[in-house]
Amino acid sequence: MFILKLVFVACAVLIKCETAFVDTLSKCSIKDDECIGELFESSLRKIGSVGIPELNMPPIDPYKVTNMTIKVLEAIKLTMTDGVVKGISKCQIKKYHVDLDKQTGVQEILCDLIIKGNIVVEGTSPLLQGVFGTPSIDSAGKGKVKLDKLFLRFDFPLIPFKKDDGEIYFKILSKKIKYKYDVEKATFGAEKIMVGKEDMSKAIVPYFNNNYKAILEIIGDSIFDAAKEIFADILKKFFEFIPSKNYIADDLSYLVK
Repeated sequence: MFILKLVFVACAVLIKCETAFVDTLSKCSIKDDECIGELFESSLRKIGSVGIPELNMPPIDPYKVTNMTIKVLEAIKLTMTDGVVKGISKCQIKKYHVDLDKQTGVQEILCDLIIKGNIVVEGTSPLLQGVFGTPSIDSAGKGKVKLDKLFLRFDFPLIPFKKDDGEIYFKILSKKIKYKYDVEKATFGAEKIMVGKEDMSKAIVPYFNNNYKAILEIIGDSIFDAAKEIFADILKKFFEFIPSKNYIADDLSYLVK
């Protein structure tokens, strides 16, 4: 009898945990942009450092990054083998609009982010000779980028579909996401980027910070391609794992035959 009661208690706790996050979501009309924007922003705050265990969604602040690679001038490769992005849960949603007739969504966000972790730098370019005194580099160390007032706009396909549970969800087509970005300031940091016995970070950091606008013109697309993947991942996990009935007040059954 005791074991049976223990099983009932465990089941009750599990059910409560599984509904904890979706039960906190407020419902919006699909046409109420302000409400949906506030809903998504509050969801970022709630997911934060705890994630959504019942959806197997890990924490987003910090957001873990593994083997993220960007290329500079198609010759130099920077790979963050493991790192974190901090600040996502505090992003402000400046605009959120969904057009179900066109099956599209628009999201504009403003964030202060810090990205840091272990990096590998490798490649060959004549530009390296003039800046760092060597035409090639193959090294590892620690890197950091602080992005102040990062503005991102995403235009993404939003396709309603019905799962086997009979509920309506939305699918995000990651490869078709388009984005624009702007950033007020970028601050770079690095340490122990060794080339031979010399720590090249002592030359890299001042150069990058004194020329961050020019640097972003060169490597910005690569950095923000990676940023797009991070936010696409968050959007997918929200829309594709949470039934629309939990946050949309309208009847959307007409959208799915």
